[in-house]
Amino acid sequence: MKWVTPQAVEMIREEVIRILLVVLMVSATAIRVARPSFLLFTV
Repeated sequence: MKWVTPQAVEMIREEVIRILLVVLMVSATAIRVARPSFLLFTV
């Protein structure tokens, strides 16, 4: 097996950061919307 190249590490790191940002945005939006429409989420 070859070692992972620094370029691949940078790409993976960027993807992970992007996914984390999306998750944070989605969770923040869900929390903001959850209070008025909490019944919709429980269904």
